[in-house]
Amino acid sequence: MSAPPDPRPPRATASRMLLVARGFPPYADPTSYRWLRFVRALVRHGWQVDVLTVRAEPLAEQYDERLTAQIPAEVGVHRVYPGFYQKRVVRARREKIQTQRAGSGGTAGAARRPRELPLRGVLRRMDEALERFKIPDPSFEWIPWGIRRGVALHRACPYDLLVSSAAPFSSHVVAHAIARKSHLRWVADFSDPYLLDPFVQRSAWRRALDGRMEGSWMATLDGIIVPVQEMADLYRAHYPGLQGERIHLVPYGYADELYATVAPRVLPGFSIVHTGVFYPGMRDPTPFLQAVARVRDVPLRVVHAGGLTDAFRRLIEDLGIVARFDDRGFLSKAEVASLQLGGSCLLLIGNKGGVQLPGKLLDYFGARRPILALRNDAHDIAANLVAATGSGEVVENEPGAIASAIRRLHGWWSEGTLDRRFNLGAGGEFAWARQEEKLVEALARHV
Repeated sequence: MSAPPDPRPPRATASRMLLVARGFPPYADPTSYRWLRFVRALVRHGWQVDVLTVRAEPLAEQYDERLTAQIPAEVGVHRVYPGFYQKRVVRARREKIQTQRAGSGGTAGAARRPRELPLRGVLRRMDEALERFKIPDPSFEWIPWGIRRGVALHRACPYDLLVSSAAPFSSHVVAHAIARKSHLRWVADFSDPYLLDPFVQRSAWRRALDGRMEGSWMATLDGIIVPVQEMADLYRAHYPGLQGERIHLVPYGYADELYATVAPRVLPGFSIVHTGVFYPGMRDPTPFLQAVARVRDVPLRVVHAGGLTDAFRRLIEDLGIVARFDDRGFLSKAEVASLQLGGSCLLLIGNKGGVQLPGKLLDYFGARRPILALRNDAHDIAANLVAATGSGEVVENEPGAIASAIRRLHGWWSEGTLDRRFNLGAGGEFAWARQEEKLVEALARHV
């Protein structure tokens, strides 16, 4: 007699993964875009992927609704309440930037700052005072809603693997709680160090708390992903348990198909283009801006797409270079690529400390334009990579050296030899397709 049919549905052969990512399209920051690419690659390789993220705030600085059309239809995107406080802070900051830009006609520093309402000033100062209590970072509000939804999703249809993406690091907090409650294997992607970030200043109590929190992550997770070898070495030294196949090197990349299809936005004359965000004390443009002020006899246009703080706007005005600085604000991925393709050369400010590589360098490789790289110390990964590949001019990050480099670059541009002096085909190994293969292979080891 034949056995009765099994009433249970057959088990799917594809691995099921839950990605916890506070940053995911339509947010358009580099980490969000990175995981959009990886999700698409995983689906192509037969994975079943769900994403746990937040309801997006349209007024966020890096926001592009068009990116949501690139999310595969097979992917379940589960959005939870992001909280009420931080999005209002972001909205107020965005409105302030838009007011300044409207008053300046798009140039930096030309407009007077609008008079701040008394209540808004009080709220801004209160927010600054509360900054140290935002644990692990300002995106903390969604954590309880994320944990509850993640646990419910796993109970309804169990996953084989849990992955989280940071920064922001609230994604790791959510994933850590889900992993402990659901006993899921967990892999965490670190775009930057958390506790070991040399640019984040912490009080003694906050460092102790963050140390215990990150230590609990490392004790729970099965593997981590980092973008540069130097960061892998840092984590191995600090957490001896992260050995062998528990740590994976998967760099950021550039969209080769984007740069092959977008038309360059050709800029008149000699131009230096910078895309991304300036950071005081880390990727500080002050020496570069001072150098621009020194070369007033060089016909020069600086085009910047990204964030610009009030302090940098005032500096641009004080240096008298407002007319030479074209601030475009935040643009879409395609618009950024078009600017990069059309610039005479591209400005890169590296990081000190030797553990972080600005993702914009990889986009610059995709644009195949000469790079002006400002070296911040001997361990500057970005400057060293530009020097090793011969893809640009590398100088120390001080006004005199930068001014001399601008004169050299302009001279080569004037005589028509600028592009021929550099290896503009360098960096092909950083195309997204290669990073996607590495990611899929790394995650498969944990299923």
